[in-house]
Amino acid sequence: MLFKRLKLLTILFFVLAPLGFAATYNTAIPMRAGPVSHYGALGTSGSKIVSISNGKQVMLRGLSFFWSDPTGLAYYTEDVVEYVAATLKADVLRFAMGTGYYDSKGGASSPILNAYATNPASLKQTLDRMVAAAIENDIYLIIDWHSHRAEQELSIAKEFFSYAAERYKGIPNIIWEVYNEPVYTSWGEVKSYSENIISIIRAHSPNLALVGTTNWSQNPQEGANSPVNQPNVAYVLHFYAGSHSVGSFGGKITQTLNAGYPVFISEWGTTEASGTGGVNSSESQNWLSFMDQNNISNCNWSIRHATGVNGENEASALFSGSTTLNNKAALATATYSTSGNIVKNYLQTKGRAWADSLIAGKTSGSCHFKSIEEKETVGTITGKANSGCTYTSSDDAVATIAGGTITIKKAGLAVFTGNDGSQSVLVATKVPSQTYNIKELVCRINGSCNSGNLGSYSSSGNKNEQKTNSTTIEGSNVSITSSNPSVISVTKTKCTGSDCIGSSKDQEVWVYQFKSLGRSEIRITVPATAQYGALDTTVSMAYMKNTQSLDRVFKDTTVAPGSVTDMLPLTTRYEDAPVTYTFSNEGYASIQGTNLVAGNENVIINITANAPATTNYEALGTANDGTVNGVTRTIIIGTGELDATIPLQLIQVSNLLTPFKLGSSPEGLRLSLSRGSMIEIQFLDVHGREVSPALKEKKNAGEHWVSLSHLQSGHYLIRVKQGAYSKTIPFIKK
Repeated sequence: MLFKRLKLLTILFFVLAPLGFAATYNTAIPMRAGPVSHYGALGTSGSKIVSISNGKQVMLRGLSFFWSDPTGLAYYTEDVVEYVAATLKADVLRFAMGTGYYDSKGGASSPILNAYATNPASLKQTLDRMVAAAIENDIYLIIDWHSHRAEQELSIAKEFFSYAAERYKGIPNIIWEVYNEPVYTSWGEVKSYSENIISIIRAHSPNLALVGTTNWSQNPQEGANSPVNQPNVAYVLHFYAGSHSVGSFGGKITQTLNAGYPVFISEWGTTEASGTGGVNSSESQNWLSFMDQNNISNCNWSIRHATGVNGENEASALFSGSTTLNNKAALATATYSTSGNIVKNYLQTKGRAWADSLIAGKTSGSCHFKSIEEKETVGTITGKANSGCTYTSSDDAVATIAGGTITIKKAGLAVFTGNDGSQSVLVATKVPSQTYNIKELVCRINGSCNSGNLGSYSSSGNKNEQKTNSTTIEGSNVSITSSNPSVISVTKTKCTGSDCIGSSKDQEVWVYQFKSLGRSEIRITVPATAQYGALDTTVSMAYMKNTQSLDRVFKDTTVAPGSVTDMLPLTTRYEDAPVTYTFSNEGYASIQGTNLVAGNENVIINITANAPATTNYEALGTANDGTVNGVTRTIIIGTGELDATIPLQLIQVSNLLTPFKLGSSPEGLRLSLSRGSMIEIQFLDVHGREVSPALKEKKNAGEHWVSLSHLQSGHYLIRVKQGAYSKTIPFIKK
């Protein structure tokens, strides 16, 4: 928005965006036919925005999210992306990344809640999800640096665009918007900033870059008069029909286009620039006609409900009311604001049949059939494909055709090529998945399990059994199989007796019986229904010996120098397995029977206890994955002050050329000492055997380079000692 942000100073609430998602940005694939499959990555040619791959002129119509703050973040969900793409027929969405401040005058008087400057990790995760959703819906996503003072945020802008351009390189869906709305900033400053940021982007991505213009992005002609020295750049204009008429602003666009430079209207509204007030329907229609006549891509502001901050009416919002509509169920009941109805009608009327565009020129032939869009749960479709044709599917995992019957297997996009060369498109749309309460599980022969009961059932009747429901939360029957029934068998039975807590008697449940030591994969399958998709998942379960332990006298403790402490049991607590002990720092203490005999130096040492497995118990320190690490305790002799103030920092380096390098070797260790001390460095092979004489010398405070040129190629352990402190790191000499 142009002037609205000053009203957000009194926000007192925080909304988190839902976190569930099906794909990541680097694994997502198109699940429907959209503009990206038709055009690919976008660039420019003269005054036109075009497909980089085929040169076709592009005009996109879509929507902008509201600020990525508590007032808008709730709408940044996969369901919203799917809704605007499938229902509203939008080609493009705009991610309005709030950077640091709301102030529409470019000041720092109103910090953004949940801004990128203060919460980058969370917003990066949200961006990942929105990129994945854009890919799945085959639409474009504008990544908008939604700032009024970007030239003052240069360091974080450079960090963000460097990160994002490298992360999303090769993804054709991305459009970059490097500056939302400059305010009291000269075009020279905007141009310099934009050239800086776009040069960073161009190291990874050639995709279209949008540059905001001065005075809240109202002067695209400035780009024509003094263009940004980077390729594939379009200049931005923002308008609100209640404040800006075509008569006042259209000439700026015409001037820019006539000079040979493209314009992209990345934000427009039907209201006044504040987002409030009445909707100017007639001027909105004038703008829609003007944008269509001039092939100007555009995004309407914005996706949210109308009841805004402090109960004000956000008249430019897409939806009416005060309810957040960010999931399938809520969106199915959505009602539109006056502005939203204008936008909805515009987008749906101008929406294109992208499935037909995908196979343009390849529809002649008797094997072709009209494009189909059905739920993934529909199963089979007859009467569409020609039974006399054979078809090859672009994705057999999505759908196949045999004997004229189309079989849908999962959500996705499939292009069928008939034996006459004609092509047809099927889109199987996603439906909500089913849910089942089951998790990874490790149980012991004494009946204990690491995650408790699997479901709402007690297992008191049999310590070697666990139970789960026979249906999903949505009510569908569940089928369960075990990959190793001799270890864990799975059967369905009626729940009876005292172990039916939380359910009625005689209800069917799945029972897991742990029979012998080992591990089994448990597969859970549920067929699709008319409302829900199929479920097919696998969890791992294990049946193991009991865990071993020592008497509690073996613990972290502090002892006096020269003291004798009874703390080292000779056998384990259960089945009397013999225990052996090792020291991490040798020579500072010894063992006499069950006693620890401390030396006379202040030092911190670690003692590790090991014991073998017995008939019913694992080896001491065995983890659920079967690894054995022993049990380690930390012993402080004296005050431990020497170790607590160790000034050594050890960094492994390879081919490092820095001011700290003192030797000529390109490989070595850098030691950073806050005070002078004696340092000993040992060079060991992977078996702990010394392969070269140890280096032992007094080093002053500061940075030191230790050459490793004397080592031959191979794998080594480098151990650095400083008094009682030691650290060992691996090193590969190439």
